[in-house]
Amino acid sequence: MKRSARFVALLLACLACILPSAAQDLSVGERIAATLEPSSRHTYTVHAPKDFFVYEVVNQLTVDVVVRILGPERTQVARFDSPARGPESFQFSPTASGT
Repeated sequence: MKRSARFVALLLACLACILPSAAQDLSVGERIAATLEPSSRHTYTVHAPKDFFVYEVVNQLTVDVVVRILGPERTQVARFDSPARGPESFQFSPTASGT
């Protein structure tokens, strides 16, 4: 499995990274089907090794998704918010291992 495929789920893991309770753990290569309302938030987590290339796409059908990537200390390390509809693709490489 390619490095990028291993952590396709990582970006979904951080999709909206904002629901304070009941974060959902993801596995490598896992796809998630979920529905967002304009005021709802979803949190996904995954353990990411240092220096992995992560690429993900969120399909925005009816709501503009804002993706926040949080580091191991829960500080924001990246934010993605474009376009308002259609595929929202994003990528990054973690500089440290963590969840």
